Amino acid sequence: MKVKLQGNVVIYLGKKKVVDTKNDVSVDFARSIAQLVLLGAGSTGSYSALFGLPSNIALVLINNGAIVNTLQMQSLKFNDVNITNGEQTCVQFFFSDATPACYTFNCLKLYTVVNNQLYLEVAYVTLSQPLTKTRENILAVTWKEEIVTYAPLALQLNYALSLCNGNSTCTNNVKSLPGMCNASVFNFIWLLLIYPNIRSLTLNTAYPLYNLLSKYIQIYNQVGSPPLPQGVICVYFLGSALCKLANLQMTQYQAEVQVNPSSVTVELILTNVPSTSYPYILPLVCFCVNANRITVAMGVLQLQNPNDVSSGAVSISVTIPYGSPTLQQLTVNT
Repeated sequence: MKVKLQGNVVIYLGKKKVVDTKNDVSVDFARSIAQLVLLGAGSTGSYSALFGLPSNIALVLINNGAIVNTLQMQSLKFNDVNITNGEQTCVQFFFSDATPACYTFNCLKLYTVVNNQLYLEVAYVTLSQPLTKTRENILAVTWKEEIVTYAPLALQLNYALSLCNGNSTCTNNVKSLPGMCNASVFNFIWLLLIYPNIRSLTLNTAYPLYNLLSKYIQIYNQVGSPPLPQGVICVYFLGSALCKLANLQMTQYQAEVQVNPSSVTVELILTNVPSTSYPYILPLVCFCVNANRITVAMGVLQLQNPNDVSSGAVSISVTIPYGSPTLQQLTVNT
């Protein structure tokens, strides 16, 4: 089970392409994705996560630690497609500076803008050599961010059906599982964090996220406030034929957040679980405002050690690399 975070930056000075490189995801962005999926925006204390729907995206240009300019996003492109055994969601931002301003920079940082303030650092790139914009040059930057999620965390319904191997009883059990769809909750939260003015997104029925986005925007428009991520609210314990044998509401749990030099790990420890061995679990992630709820299945996850259930505890952990390793992958373990 894995999720890849990756990005690219292309810089032009005048008509000349001077930089084409990959960027690194920030620790705050990595931590926010993991915490919002597992713990939600309502988590408090050391578990609090940054969540704010951005109104814009800003590119901060820095020279040796000092900000020399900030550019606002001028346009963007979006795409969301199914790929082999997974889902790929991408946003591309375009920035430019045609003013006569002159400055030198050796670092670029991408931020979301919430309430007209820089809010969440998404990613950054440090240049091997500083660049100088002269009075005559137009600076243009194309910044791409992408998330690729693989089954069972994407194509959740299709993956669960594939476990049935044509067994009709198992197939019917899958169809009765709550929150099942073929859109990754990781991609959905990633998109909410990074796409400015989410209600302005032109929806396409071909997007895997179409149904989730449509429902989210519908509730947002009706209530006037966006549904907030609540994290995992319930976990179903499933038998070998994917039948629901027990469930655990998230009233008692422990959470751990570890920020390491190159990765963030968020672990959700379920206590008082049913003391029987189950091969699979189905965590449900909720988005809620007032009485309006959207429930999404994280996916049918196979327990690595089913016998551990008998001890009364099961854990779900999400590890996301940040910095230079971010172009690797996110992992989810149970």
